[in-house]
Amino acid sequence: MGTVTVLERINDPRDLRALHKDELLQLCREIREYTVEMVQRTGGHISSSLGTVEL
Repeated sequence: MGTVTVLERINDPRDLRALHKDELLQLCREIREYTVEMVQRTGGHISSSLGTVEL
């Protein structure tokens, strides 16, 4: 059985508010990696999507 990612544990805004700073940083990395992977599969521009993750 694989490790559950931080992203997989988020179901509603309360889950986000409960995260510690290190978990928030990990969540940002996971969202960034997911976005890059999806853009590589489908094509398109990535800069605006990654800018949103940084916000």
